[in-house]
Amino acid sequence: MASNNYVYGCVIDAGSSSSRLYIYRWHTTTQHSITKHYSHESSPGISHTHGIAALSSLLASAKSSLYHNDVRPENVPIYLGATAGMRILDPVLEASIVTKVRSVLRASGFRFRDEWARTISGEEESAYGWLVANYLTNGGTLPETHANTTYGALDLGGASAQISFRPTSGAILAHQFPLRVDAVEYSLYAHSFLYYGVDQAILRFHSSHYLDKNDVSLVSPCYPMGYKDPVAGIAGSSQWQECLRKVAALFDKTYDCYHGDGKSERCSFNGIYQPPLENKRFIAMSAFVYTWDFLGLRIGSDTEDLGTMAKRAKQVCSFSYKEQLEYYENVVKETSMDRRTKNIHAQCFNAAYAYHLLSTGFGLPLKNTPIEIHSDINGTRVQWALGMMLVERNKGSCEMSKQRSTIEKITASDTVDYKSFFMSLTPVFMLTTCVLVYLLQRARRKCIVYELYLPL
Repeated sequence: MASNNYVYGCVIDAGSSSSRLYIYRWHTTTQHSITKHYSHESSPGISHTHGIAALSSLLASAKSSLYHNDVRPENVPIYLGATAGMRILDPVLEASIVTKVRSVLRASGFRFRDEWARTISGEEESAYGWLVANYLTNGGTLPETHANTTYGALDLGGASAQISFRPTSGAILAHQFPLRVDAVEYSLYAHSFLYYGVDQAILRFHSSHYLDKNDVSLVSPCYPMGYKDPVAGIAGSSQWQECLRKVAALFDKTYDCYHGDGKSERCSFNGIYQPPLENKRFIAMSAFVYTWDFLGLRIGSDTEDLGTMAKRAKQVCSFSYKEQLEYYENVVKETSMDRRTKNIHAQCFNAAYAYHLLSTGFGLPLKNTPIEIHSDINGTRVQWALGMMLVERNKGSCEMSKQRSTIEKITASDTVDYKSFFMSLTPVFMLTTCVLVYLLQRARRKCIVYELYLPL
């Protein structure tokens, strides 16, 4: 795992439409400043028929990168987290795919255990996003327990959407995710909305509006004129206002909300509890980046707000498909390839969807919307996989400390006569032993513990 004074670890984000592999590294003398060493993406996702073959190709490219840097893959631990694309599958099929994935990883040449590849919960994914948002914005360190300000995290994927934040006051009544990192404890609100990623949302949108047996027109106001879906046969009409109106129906605010303070309800949408935001600022990632880029809007610390986004969308989403392609190529000509979307035809739907998710759904204001959309921060991709790496890295440190069996016996045994033992030691050796005991106990206290409590 260590090479050239660096320690390496690998995480695969097995998403609904693709798998993204990240190799991270950090210096052997510090647990901070973890940076991305290599990344690569392959399609389709592992739930697809050809997903396992794509995964094998992804692993081959990663090993090539490591060998190029004189790093042996067998010394690099590899972790895989499957997300909403697997969570929506039949449990038997999901288990079968995970078994195949584990078989591929066992034969990959990386250091691997079966439990390192699994389908993670939406809440865990959400908490990882929060961890990344605050780790990167805090210069590669995590905030203190009682830090006055922390960012929330918003993640919009293909099959699910996540929100996580640490409320500034009051109890978390549901969807609580306690997290302990390096002896620092956080209590997060974390929730994942399955089927509310952009790919699943557009499928539900079309199913409810354009695949009705009585509707023979099959024309979507969210698709551009001149485009026709090759599978569903849905054409576009470039009508932004109509698109915005119809997409609103995906967010049901009529559900009973059983959480409140007697004066106001405390729910986002679909009756899901959400604590008060209280001027919380959020880091938004993933599909939000593609949509703001498509519209030619600023992202980063001066991200343009929802009101500005809607005005720009009204203009761009009136264009024909050809005009949208030309416009997009012009606004992203200086953007890296990994920030470009292939689904240009769907971006006006995504814009309307993001507008309602953030405002109608989560309750963020249209003016001066408190979000910062980031693709990367200081060269590191803003993505939940880094959160998993932070957690697993710390677990690994704890495991190594537990392997020091001699010191373990000194600190844990009830039968050791400590007075006699220490009196028999030379002063130098006694001092060395005390230092080692202290470091071991400190390492054990810093082990990461994370738990998920689901509401009854």
